[in-house]
Amino acid sequence: MMYCEITKQELKSFYKTDLGGADGTIYFHDMEALKIFHARLSMLELQEKKRMIEYLFGFQELEPFSSIPKKLVSFKRRIGYWMNLIVGIPLDIWVRQNKHDTRKVIDMYKKISERLKLFHEKYGILVNDCYYSNILIVDDSEPVFVDVDSFVMMDMEGLSNSRILFDYSRNMMWNRMNQFTYLKRSIHADNASLWLMYFESMFGIKIRFWNIRNLSSQLSRNLDLFDIYAQISKPKLEAVPYLHEVVKQYTL
Repeated sequence: MMYCEITKQELKSFYKTDLGGADGTIYFHDMEALKIFHARLSMLELQEKKRMIEYLFGFQELEPFSSIPKKLVSFKRRIGYWMNLIVGIPLDIWVRQNKHDTRKVIDMYKKISERLKLFHEKYGILVNDCYYSNILIVDDSEPVFVDVDSFVMMDMEGLSNSRILFDYSRNMMWNRMNQFTYLKRSIHADNASLWLMYFESMFGIKIRFWNIRNLSSQLSRNLDLFDIYAQISKPKLEAVPYLHEVVKQYTL
């Protein structure tokens, strides 16, 4: 595994961005991006993160679909990783730009769902924080997962009992709903997150205000979607299907 140390002087020479969220800061240098995690994260989490990054080094064929780490970095008592610089538009902004083209938006959600299934079934990885800002649309056509820090390995049953790495043990999507924060990480949680974004994009409502009565009349003509909506509105997730295996039409 490639490993290097970054000095304070070197870090100052990189372009610092406001990206990275609550867990770290992202810097740009040439055609690469560097993510350094915040010092306040515990050493236990640092060890878990190092293990996860080492694990991800083996999945270079995921490159077209995610910002897989290329080199592990040490900076004082903090760690991070180099990755290829990915230029794209966050999913929520892309959806707003293309809201006039329902077919195009639905096709994009289906493509993201297909990528989720690939992660689950081929690589044994849970995306774990499937959310708008963590999915960039590249060249107006390809969805790329950029928040690989939240990826976790799953067991044979599609579950992970490990902590959500560097995300304070809570998923951003569930935080917005003010519920489900205790759920096990699973393929069903990944799928439910994508379904929530899909319903929000199609109906223009805010996830934090979700209520089963909000959409019941609008979904009544499509029982498959209504059943999924009812399922992910419950405090306990059961089997949540992949979006692309259910959504076959270009309208709701």
